[in-house]
Amino acid sequence: MDHVKKIFLAILACFILIGLTACSPAAAGPRLIAAAQATPIAVYPTQAVPLLHTVTVYNLTLELEVNDVQAAAAEAIRLNTSYGGALVTSQSWFEGKRSVVFLEFAVPDGQSARLHTALLQLGRTTGENYATYAHDCLTCQPFSHISLYLRSANRLLPALPASGWNPERTLQASWRVFTAIFGFLVDVIIWVAVVVGPFALAGWGIAALVRRLRGRAGAARKPDEEKPA
Repeated sequence: MDHVKKIFLAILACFILIGLTACSPAAAGPRLIAAAQATPIAVYPTQAVPLLHTVTVYNLTLELEVNDVQAAAAEAIRLNTSYGGALVTSQSWFEGKRSVVFLEFAVPDGQSARLHTALLQLGRTTGENYATYAHDCLTCQPFSHISLYLRSANRLLPALPASGWNPERTLQASWRVFTAIFGFLVDVIIWVAVVVGPFALAGWGIAALVRRLRGRAGAARKPDEEKPA
C-alpha cells in the first residue's frame, strides 16, 4: 500500500511539474526590430539674393544767358521742385561784370526731358551737352543730374540799377499792358465773329431777299397803274 501511494505521489508530482512548465513564459527568442520609418526633413526654399541691375543715368550741362540771374534761378528751382527734383548744390560768382549762378539738380529720369524743355524757356542757350553713365543699384530710382549755369546778358551798356528810372523795365511793362489789351480785343473780335457773325449774316440775307421781293412786286404793279381807266 505504501508502495502504491509513493507511485501515485510521484505521478502527481510529474503532472504538477509539467503544468508549471507549460504556464511559464517562453524564453525570449530573437525578435525582428521594425525599422523606424524615415521622416523626410522639410526643406524650405531659400530666398533668392537680389541681383544688382544697371540703370542709365543722364548728366546734362546747360548754359543760359538771362536778363535777371536771380529771378531765373528762383524760377529754375521752382520748376525743378514741380517735377519732383531736388537741389543738390548752388553757387554764385562774378565773371568780370557778369553775374553767374550755378545750380545742380537731381530729377527723376522720367521727368528730366520735361524739366530740360522748361529750363530752355528761361533765356538764350549758349552751351549744352550731356553724357550718360551706368549705375548699379538694387531698388534705386534713376535720377538725372542737370548742371545749370545762368549768366547775365552781356550788355554793351552797363545795366541800370533795379531801383529808380529804368527805360527797359518801363518798355517791358508797357509791352505787357499792350499785349494784354490787344489780346483782349482780339478775343472779343473772335467771339463776335463766331457767335454773332452767323446770325448777322443770316439777317442780312433775309433783308436782301425781302428788298428784292418788294422791288419785284412794285415793278409788277407799276404797269397796271399806267393803263388808262
